[in-house]
Amino acid sequence: MLTNEQTRVFIVDDDHVTRHLVRKILSNSGYRIFEAANGAEAIELFDDVAPHIVLMDVMMPDIDGYTACRAIREKENFLELPIIMLTGLDDVESVRESLDAGATDFISKPINWALFEQRVQYALNSRSMHEELQNQKSRLAQAQKIAKLGSWELSIDDNELSCSDELIRLLRLDPGEKLPHLDALVAFAHPSDKKSVRAHIVDAMIKGTGYQLEHRIICRDKLELYVLQHADIIKDRSGNVIKVIGTLQDVTELKSTQAIIHHQNYYDLLTDLPNRRLFTDKVIKKIVHAKNDDAVVIYMLTLDNLRTLSESLGYKATETVLISFSSRLKTLKSDSVVISRFNDNTFAIMSSDLHDLTHVTKMTDEIMALTNQSISIDTHDIFVTVSIGISIYPIDNNTAEATILGAENAMLNASKQGGGRYLFYNEKSNREAQERLDIENDMRKGIKRGEFIPYYQPKINAQTGVITGFEALARWNHPTKGLIAPYHFIDIAEKTGLIIELSKSIIEQACQQTKQWSEQGIGDFVLGVNLSMKQFIDNNISADLKTILQATGLPTNQLDIEITESMAATRATDIISILKDLKEMGLTISMDDFGTGYSSLSQLQTFPIDTIKIDRSFIIEIEGASRGVMVKTIIAMSKSLGMNVIAEGVENTTQLAMLLAHGCDNIQGYYFSPPLAADKFSDFVATFYSSKKLNQNSN
Repeated sequence: MLTNEQTRVFIVDDDHVTRHLVRKILSNSGYRIFEAANGAEAIELFDDVAPHIVLMDVMMPDIDGYTACRAIREKENFLELPIIMLTGLDDVESVRESLDAGATDFISKPINWALFEQRVQYALNSRSMHEELQNQKSRLAQAQKIAKLGSWELSIDDNELSCSDELIRLLRLDPGEKLPHLDALVAFAHPSDKKSVRAHIVDAMIKGTGYQLEHRIICRDKLELYVLQHADIIKDRSGNVIKVIGTLQDVTELKSTQAIIHHQNYYDLLTDLPNRRLFTDKVIKKIVHAKNDDAVVIYMLTLDNLRTLSESLGYKATETVLISFSSRLKTLKSDSVVISRFNDNTFAIMSSDLHDLTHVTKMTDEIMALTNQSISIDTHDIFVTVSIGISIYPIDNNTAEATILGAENAMLNASKQGGGRYLFYNEKSNREAQERLDIENDMRKGIKRGEFIPYYQPKINAQTGVITGFEALARWNHPTKGLIAPYHFIDIAEKTGLIIELSKSIIEQACQQTKQWSEQGIGDFVLGVNLSMKQFIDNNISADLKTILQATGLPTNQLDIEITESMAATRATDIISILKDLKEMGLTISMDDFGTGYSSLSQLQTFPIDTIKIDRSFIIEIEGASRGVMVKTIIAMSKSLGMNVIAEGVENTTQLAMLLAHGCDNIQGYYFSPPLAADKFSDFVATFYSSKKLNQNSN
């Protein structure tokens, strides 16, 4: 196996920052680093570098990563070279195109540097293991060709059988022991192979032709071996068969090596389930041989929030969950069911036992039931949910590939709808998948063109009737589609990592506008901005906010950071340390959507929280007895902890009156105003104090 100092790593990326970071990390471990700034340069330098692994960006000028990857795969001596694609594209089609181009693996951008070197080392180890297995196979084949491990000779006239010493040893007989006749040799054949062995020998004697046969033998010590038997005939001058001579090679080790290679190629290393390649082959074969009335059902399932688990407890915990869940899935296996680990956190199931829709939903219920019990990881009991997509051949699609893709699209839709559910495939799924890709591409362009702008929803002090601030909410001012609400694009921004750049732009614009309103004497408002989990994990949010505040001149006490309760629950330790940094800068902190996560008010004492924002779902149902009591309790307990309270989603006078009666500090919602563009917000401020809405409800 190569040492790090002997290993040549070829980095191909048009982004010099990425190349620098990769070089820095891998150089520290001793790897020899070579670089190319684009696909064309990579192809030109490739033969001189002769790398042991290639790390290649997908999107590059001139020649992209896909094309360069294909060009490398055409080189005769580099068919097994690990090629890892570095890509900011994480949709199913981009991953599939990378693999089709010959990539070994892919790493999504932004790169998780903590795991990056391990991924590279894993690819190198896999290559070394594969090369070693291939070398063993080659050496073994050469040795078997030179040394015939055992030989025998049968005389037709007297049926006398003579065996070499090597054959006697192979059969685990005593040295010098003899076999009296042919049947005594055939008797060592495995019971399932005995008939075939005898038939080949008889045919050789009758037809005068040799043969080659692989079969099993049971040695005297009960050891089972695979042997390759060659036989030929000897004729006299008249053409009559007078002897049959044969050799037996022990190919057990070769069979074992072939089995190992086959297992590596077709089975997942972590779960020992069939991988994507084997699963797809099985689906194709099943559909090709399906009769007119045969149906094949494909279930694609993904574990929800697995990334959040990895971020909170580490990748080892994720592996534990995947192994545990795959073990549960294996309990569903039968002659008509094939189970696969399709990719990272996606499993696939093929079932050919379909009589009606009831059988399909029964299997789905069985899969869902596998998540009822927790998975223990150290001191944690982890509960997972699963999103399932279902596609049926030939009802939904008429090819294996289309049926699998249909199930994938349905699975993604189930996950998008909150997870913990299943959806059937239909044409709408395909359209939505394409629309999602179009939105992502448009978003990338829109961020560069400044199409994303903040809208401002006011927060009103319920006791004084004064506008104290507002929440900045992203809107997309699309050049052809007009104003687009956030629920159309925020989820995509989160999953693609675009949320970091998008959020930074919104915060910067909002800070500039807030500062401008202060200077114009309109009001010294407190600006509330939402941060996503990605900004805490993948970005230096404290430094970014400090830079924005310095650039815009907005005082720190006029910026309030809003985090969701679910964020705090999943990454409490990391969140708290960053929030403390922000508090030291002079910012205030609000917990948004309170009541929808897993926190209790007592747990909030560990967070540097200034304000609790009660989720709108509680306000909508505040007139109900249980919800009304819960809202009143949240307000009372928050105040006892020294926190302010904001009620979100207030829409009518009844809700407002009840909140005022419960002593709520601040109100936000459509009762006063929807989110407004900057110019409309200025108009709102000018006219608000003439409104009697608040005064009427406080009397």
